[in-house]
Amino acid sequence: MRDVSGLTLRGRGGLSGQRFYAVNIPQGNVELTHCDISSDTLAGIGIYSTESTPCNPLIQHCTIHSCHSAGILLYAGAQGRIMQCDIAGNLGPGISIEDGDPEIKDCRIHRGRNGPGIHVYRAGRGRIEQCEIYGNPMSGVLIEAGGHPLFHECRIFANAGAAVEICRGGKATIQQCQMYNGIGRGVYIHSKGEASLHQCTIHNNASLGVEMKASDTIALHGCQIYSNRKGGVLLTENSKATIDSCTIYGHAEINIKVGEDCQITLQHSTISQGSGTGIAVRPRGSGHINNCTIHNHFGPGIEIERGGNPTIINCHINHNNTALYAHRGAQGCIEYSDLRNNRQGAWQGKHRLSVINNTIES
Repeated sequence: MRDVSGLTLRGRGGLSGQRFYAVNIPQGNVELTHCDISSDTLAGIGIYSTESTPCNPLIQHCTIHSCHSAGILLYAGAQGRIMQCDIAGNLGPGISIEDGDPEIKDCRIHRGRNGPGIHVYRAGRGRIEQCEIYGNPMSGVLIEAGGHPLFHECRIFANAGAAVEICRGGKATIQQCQMYNGIGRGVYIHSKGEASLHQCTIHNNASLGVEMKASDTIALHGCQIYSNRKGGVLLTENSKATIDSCTIYGHAEINIKVGEDCQITLQHSTISQGSGTGIAVRPRGSGHINNCTIHNHFGPGIEIERGGNPTIINCHINHNNTALYAHRGAQGCIEYSDLRNNRQGAWQGKHRLSVINNTIES
């Protein structure tokens, strides 16, 4: 094992027309601590494994900045531990994981010049925990093309794109993270992205809290989604999602919108305090809404457009303008639900819904 500590390391390949990492780690278990690192051509640190020599370094208490590419690039099966580092002002991503599997903990990845804070792709994995990812000119985190990391207890905020963007076959598990104060969406899952979010908080973003577009393997469990400027959760373009035990509230527009040809399973959740509609189901939108509490909206608790076809069972839909507004041609069923104490009554509109064993005002 070789230890390197307390050095200032500058990659100056550009002066001679060459391209190299400031720190090149192709093998071994080197420990690099308390160093200041930058590069004027490639990444500040390149970590990769050869066929016969695994690579698992420790990078700790380092500052990696002003690199012409990524701050740290991991590829070719590299592992490694990146701890308590400050990674800022790089032209590419702060950390780029391509076919690597590092552990990244308690780092600040911020204020990049032209890339996401963390980019995971091409079978890249990794466990990223207790990091702050902020102030980047694109998404805070971009996961695509087979990337499949786990994020735990991270704060991802004030980025110009989405806090987390998952697309083109990327997959992510996100646990107990906060995603807030972004210029874009809190979470944007599109183009066959897959995600599982557990006990996350998504709030005060300038766009939507969560948008799902052309993606069908999405699960939210125990999340709080609130006060996002353009709405809470939006499904579009044949998306499918399961939302379980979540609290979604305080949006100026719709709290949940199920778009055309989309499907939702919403259960054991509270949807409340919206300036518009609680849940809107567009034409050909469908799904199951079970054991939910939907209350205190200026508009209807649930609005179903022509051709919408949800099944609503055992819900409490109270203190809205009306419990249910069904447009002409709306379909679906509502059963065993409490529809009392809405300002304009239990329902409005002409519809073909099946209405069975609900509690309404006498």
